Amino acid sequence: MMGEKDVGNIRYVIGIGAQKAGTSWLADYLSGSPQVLVPPFKELHFFDARYRADLCAGLERRQIRTFIEIAHKLEMADVIKDTPVFKRFKRLSDRVRIQGDIQRYRNYFALYATNESVFCEVTPEYALLDTQGYEAIKSLADDVRLIFLMRNPIDRFWSALRMRSKMNPEINILTEYEKFLEKPHFFQCTDYGKTLSTVYEVFPKERVFVQFYEHLFNPDVIAQLCRFCDIDFIAPDTEKRVLEGIPKPLSESMRERIYNKFSHVYDWAESEFGAKLPQSWQKDLSTFRR
Repeated sequence: MMGEKDVGNIRYVIGIGAQKAGTSWLADYLSGSPQVLVPPFKELHFFDARYRADLCAGLERRQIRTFIEIAHKLEMADVIKDTPVFKRFKRLSDRVRIQGDIQRYRNYFALYATNESVFCEVTPEYALLDTQGYEAIKSLADDVRLIFLMRNPIDRFWSALRMRSKMNPEINILTEYEKFLEKPHFFQCTDYGKTLSTVYEVFPKERVFVQFYEHLFNPDVIAQLCRFCDIDFIAPDTEKRVLEGIPKPLSESMRERIYNKFSHVYDWAESEFGAKLPQSWQKDLSTFRR
């Protein structure tokens, strides 16, 4: 049972996205630090299920359905032998018990904690939160810090579609990609300016680490990240890739069509970051801007 355990003087570092912008690699890297606790589920979907139920409630329901499905399949031998399926059942049980209770969210980390000083989870859909959602994250502790990664909007969108295709092979993204351009979830996950504008209404900029996916896989950038999290630097495996989608070609005309949908994001990023904008962003700007 999940009790009311005292988690003590703990710092929370919450990854808020963006989806398909290196968040799985980030969680994998941070989980390798003895100072950081990343729970068995990288994405807890606590705050988005509660504060953006219009777009994200289904993600939590999926976890609950999986928990029920596994429960029905369990046999006594799984319990006695502590099989992988029973281990997964126990992990899901801990997550399902959180429900919408923020104290249970805190206690969830305490279930797995040993001597870590940082509790971390990374849920890209937190990029969709409104101010109320970010206020809730901020209320976790006195010193909550956020990490937000951005990726070239065309590449982020296409990577998300390739992952969707991997999970749903019946989807032909080469012919159906335009349908996804109109889906609010896909669109809003790429609206980085809106995300950061909302975040900065709640969090001071010094408590938000913002970086580009295109610059992330660099030891110097990771050293900056470690200083931000106040943890010791560990040399990263910058060649490692986590949760890649299936390869699919993206034609120039398709690339231009996607650019037109997200041109406002490129304009915002150019204004905000100037020469710091990654080369691929600048190339798309110079190629497709009218």
